[in-house]
Amino acid sequence: MPQFRTLLVLIFMCIAGNVARAEAPPLPDSDAFAQCVLKVAASYPTNGTNTYYWPKQGEWKGVTRDVVYNGQVVATGDAQGRCHCSGITWEVFMRAVEEYNATHESKALHTWTPDEVDDFQFKWFGSDGNKKCIYNAVLTFGVGEEVKNRDDARPGDFVQFWRGNGSGHSCIFQDWVRDDTGKITHLKYWSAQKKTNGVSFNTETVGDPKGIILDQVYIVRIGKLSGAESSKK
Repeated sequence: MPQFRTLLVLIFMCIAGNVARAEAPPLPDSDAFAQCVLKVAASYPTNGTNTYYWPKQGEWKGVTRDVVYNGQVVATGDAQGRCHCSGITWEVFMRAVEEYNATHESKALHTWTPDEVDDFQFKWFGSDGNKKCIYNAVLTFGVGEEVKNRDDARPGDFVQFWRGNGSGHSCIFQDWVRDDTGKITHLKYWSAQKKTNGVSFNTETVGDPKGIILDQVYIVRIGKLSGAESSKK
């Protein structure tokens, strides 16, 4: 009888393990996904076509076009093509998911329900009060990893940062700018902001009283890390 119970326990554990693996979102390769992010971002004009707009009220998603997930529209685009920083980075992420799956014959990150998509976007925007925004959404949903070492950040990573003046920004990492001693002085990124009249690249100061607070720069990488990256953890 004890042997029979042991067998039942083992069978249950195997079934439970298989169910858990089936429910876990299949992750894209991080290198390939980053290339999709950059490709999608490069498709936007940087001449003010998609202007910056941040309404003080309402539930506008801040996206330039309809956002499609797994064949279903999950957000309606602005009729004038306007956007804000959280909206455009989320839009690029969602489009990159579709791009990756189309070019890799994959179903990566295609397991969410409409409610889960809404919750992911809610966290991405920081609407739940968590100031880490993108970082919180990505780690909560298990779709990527924190980039703990700033030197490891690379184009295609997603970033949420805060400034000394209390304002924040959502963007896609491009590069650090350093002085002759190697100290980080600026952050180069892609997003939508007033300074560039909407979607474009921008370079912003790190460390001055009103500039980016380096300890409040939260960087994440989408997808499954390569073997070399995993060995660093």
